Amino acid sequence: MGLKFAFAVSSEGTFTKKHFGDTDQFLIYEVIDNMLVHKSSIQNDFSSFDEEQEHGSKKKAKAIMDFLKEKDVGKMFRKLLML
Repeated sequence: MGLKFAFAVSSEGTFTKKHFGDTDQFLIYEVIDNMLVHKSSIQNDFSSFDEEQEHGSKKKAKAIMDFLKEKDVGKMFRKLLML
């Protein structure tokens, strides 16, 4: 099994300016034979989790990280930088 990445995107699958935990969904990709292969799309059910307590909730961030780690995700991105 290769390294898995989670990209935070809108419901249309495009990168947004929202925080990682506020996006609509996560696209999961895995590196297989030096290529990024789309594995799944997962709706973000954590977008309003603990937000009434504080914006940028550490509890919310931990819940999302734990959830994605259960999916064997090793890296998480909100946007892709092209060099």
